[in-house]
Amino acid sequence: RVLSHIPQVIIHNEYEQQRFDQIQLVWMKLENPYNSSVKALCLQYFTKLDEILGTNNLKKLVSRNLSVDAMVPYIAQSSRNVGLGLLVLDESQFLSKRGGSQLVDFLVSLINGGLSILLIGTPSSYALFEGEFRIARRLTGNKEILWNAMKNNETFRLFLDGIWRYQWLRNYTPLSDELASAIFEETQGISDLVIKLYLYAQQFSIERGFEVITPEIIRRVAKDHFRLMKPMLDALKTGNPYKIAQFDDLRILDVKERASSHSAPPVQKRTNGMKKETKPTKPTPIIEKPKRMVDYRDGDLRRCFRVAKKEDVAPEIVLEREGYIDDMKVWTEGGKL
Repeated sequence: RVLSHIPQVIIHNEYEQQRFDQIQLVWMKLENPYNSSVKALCLQYFTKLDEILGTNNLKKLVSRNLSVDAMVPYIAQSSRNVGLGLLVLDESQFLSKRGGSQLVDFLVSLINGGLSILLIGTPSSYALFEGEFRIARRLTGNKEILWNAMKNNETFRLFLDGIWRYQWLRNYTPLSDELASAIFEETQGISDLVIKLYLYAQQFSIERGFEVITPEIIRRVAKDHFRLMKPMLDALKTGNPYKIAQFDDLRILDVKERASSHSAPPVQKRTNGMKKETKPTKPTPIIEKPKRMVDYRDGDLRRCFRVAKKEDVAPEIVLEREGYIDDMKVWTEGGKL
């Protein structure tokens, strides 16, 4: 929807009062393959390029039966030829699946070639950027946008004020604090659910001739349309990081890291249908065993070192006394040196 406000193709005829014929492709939007296939993404790229510009690049490549490695330079070259400004890749969470590392390497090679890439995905794709330094280093150069669920504060109220004007009932219903609280309770601040709930509530009211929006209608519509999402919404309502972390797509930034930093709940054992908390065990004391004294025999040099240590003298004195080394005075006073 944002891209729809930007012209996708610009035809240049003149630049600085000089003849300049150039077709510029401002942006292109693709979806990451569900199986993280590099070849599928390459074919999707050339198919979309031919669809927008009316070219036949895909037919040429298929007829030449090029490998995936051979397609990479063609993508880089074609993007430069048409002046591609931005390549948008949606559903980036598929990159976290098996085989995604090969597609990540492929994207890194395109980025190195000068192609600007914008990755969009659910919160579960954030783990990919944390684990892949190559991607994170390049994508954070111009700031990443982390779109978490809104809290029930002025930001949420500002969002409701923005969409509330799109009301098509006979009797206009102003936004009240009670309505805002009911909407937040049923959506937990997820913008997509807020818009859908507002739409479904108007549809429900028009079909039954009520032509108004009430908190009761909000709760009734949410109960009918958000049944499959009830476990996820209930997890968000509790605010328990352990329950939220069970759903990757609901991941709030660093929620798993915060969960690991909390103290773990006490371990419980079930005995005969009764819960019993296990008491923490005391650490076993470490008892040092007494060192065994070794009685070295005569002639063992180690006995001389033990005697020297016991008498607190230099080992050389004991060795000289026991006759293991000569007295140096004999050599110096005798004139032999």
